[in-house]
Amino acid sequence: MKNEENCPCKSGKLFGECCGPIIAGAVKAETAEALMRARYSSYVTGDIEFLKTSATAAVQAEFDENASRAWSKAAQWHGLEILGVQEGQKGDKKGVVEFRALYTANGEFCNHHEVSQFVKEKDGW
Repeated sequence: MKNEENCPCKSGKLFGECCGPIIAGAVKAETAEALMRARYSSYVTGDIEFLKTSATAAVQAEFDENASRAWSKAAQWHGLEILGVQEGQKGDKKGVVEFRALYTANGEFCNHHEVSQFVKEKDGW
């Protein structure tokens, strides 16, 4: 994805000003929501390595790279809707993001609804 294109997370920003630098490792996500947006965008762009490395150690241990890659490639991604955020700001240690990821798979429109918990570690969210 080009930095001059609209970010797939539907933030209204360009990819190079939103999720791109986070996925590339140039900057850390400043909030739990920013990390959630970058994780969604990494599915859209196929950057499965970022999905793994941006998860907690416990999640990384169970991460199925092949399944994530297959989902990323098979889906036609339509956007991300942030439904709610609790904490998860710069000064917080934890945060919760409720979201809906919209996509089409096997000709069927899908709505993946999730409430995700985020933890700030020494390296950031």
